[in-house]
Amino acid sequence: MKLSLSRKPDAVAWSIEDVLEKVRAGQIRLPEFQRLFKWDTDDVLQLFDSIIRGFPIGTFLFWRGPASSTLEGRAIHSQVVKPPPPNDLLFVLDGQQRLTSLSGVLLPPEAPSDDHFRLAFALDQDELIKVPSDEPWPPLALPLFHALDPVDLNTWVASKQGSLDQPAQRRAFEVGKAIRDYRVPAYIVVAEAEETARLIFDRTNASGRPLTKAEVFKGLQEGFGSQHPNSLEGLEKSVEDLGFGELRDNLFLQAAAAVAGLDVTKLDHRALSNPQLGDALPETASALRKAIAFLKGDAHIPNANLLPYGFPVVALARFFSVHPQPNARSRELLSRWVWRGALTDTHWAHEQGYIRETLRAMEGEDEEHEVQMLLRLTPRAAAKVGVGEYSLKSAQTRLHLLALLDLRPRDLASGEVLDGAALIAHSGSAAIQLLSEAPTGDGVEEAARASIFGRVIQRPMSRGRLVGLLGGLYATDALLASIGLDREEADAVLAERPFAHRRAERLSTHVSDFFERRARWTETDRPSLSSMLVEDGP
Repeated sequence: MKLSLSRKPDAVAWSIEDVLEKVRAGQIRLPEFQRLFKWDTDDVLQLFDSIIRGFPIGTFLFWRGPASSTLEGRAIHSQVVKPPPPNDLLFVLDGQQRLTSLSGVLLPPEAPSDDHFRLAFALDQDELIKVPSDEPWPPLALPLFHALDPVDLNTWVASKQGSLDQPAQRRAFEVGKAIRDYRVPAYIVVAEAEETARLIFDRTNASGRPLTKAEVFKGLQEGFGSQHPNSLEGLEKSVEDLGFGELRDNLFLQAAAAVAGLDVTKLDHRALSNPQLGDALPETASALRKAIAFLKGDAHIPNANLLPYGFPVVALARFFSVHPQPNARSRELLSRWVWRGALTDTHWAHEQGYIRETLRAMEGEDEEHEVQMLLRLTPRAAAKVGVGEYSLKSAQTRLHLLALLDLRPRDLASGEVLDGAALIAHSGSAAIQLLSEAPTGDGVEEAARASIFGRVIQRPMSRGRLVGLLGGLYATDALLASIGLDREEADAVLAERPFAHRRAERLSTHVSDFFERRARWTETDRPSLSSMLVEDGP
């Protein structure tokens, strides 16, 4: 039977003063999945600006659980009493960011220390302002933590009699009343089944400023007393020591789904609440370690900053979960699969049909046959990688960076070989230096300069120092070659003449050769010899 409510949600309208009294009393609480405060200070300021101006701020959605429930959730604010009986609790399904902001700004008995919540109303400017914690409160600004309680507000205004004129005092009281009396509509869902509340939570967070699938998974697997521990963080920590860098949360979630044998392209409510997904987390941790070690050691992709597409992490986690110790030939062919998928854009996450077919191919029965299946699903024809505008987030840029790292770039100042991959992982785009900004009026040259071929891999430094080192005595031909420049191009950079288009054309041979060595387009993909041997009959 489909989940439904036995009665329509109750509709109420509460003043902010009433809402925060329920927060302070511990009646309105956060279920365990509501962990992240995602707003920045500007979001909080806009909320209060809307309230003072009388603009709508949306509705709240609460779940009242069954009287038999033992769930307590978490307090929204630290200044709360012990929670009331379970049948009086209201769990926040939608509105956590707004409620946390209201509580953080208005409820502290003293000035908030968190910069998110240090707001004041500048009475001389008639506008809200942010007051950083390392600055004093402006003398003509009402700190909003004084605005909720009329007695507190009166006391503050009285303390400013010498500096506030009558219109400013009147405005301070108007701001306090506008906040205190502002009424917010709310729905209260009464549902005996916790699964109904989970479904409402999932759908509520499918629009607006949504939680990620990973955050929804945390809620559905743990938030309402699930027996499965929330260990996506554990997955992340389990691979930290491998030095691969940060992967997106959703890759960990998709890897767990792949290991569990679920469809990673349809991580809907049913899938996210499936106990199989939680059960697969320990096995996923082991498989992910093997997958990342493979990417670094076999596929020669040193860190996440240089990984063209994320899908191989998911697919390899599935593969290593069913084949923990593949033979050397399988590893070689898997490396080709990683590179061919990247060079042909096949591993782009939007190719959902390919993703499903790839994961279905790995059943855990015949390792080498399944590797052959992966290769057949990926185009074999050599592809020319386009040279687009430089962006460390783009697969094109990452692929060309890997080719340039193959030159083993050296430090222009010391001549030592750089650990370019680690440099990019640590410094990001600051380690990929722009060679020239001088306009040329040549569209082809400008496009080449805007690409990776207008840059070199070096330690972060000013462009002036970079140009100085290029013209220095230590800039030998061998050193220049290590960063993908020849003498003519270096001289052109120093003289602010065109160089990038020529450099792109010249390096195209190296780039193509590098991609060939990784993808092995022209070599046979036969399985290992041992797999082709047929045993003699009896």
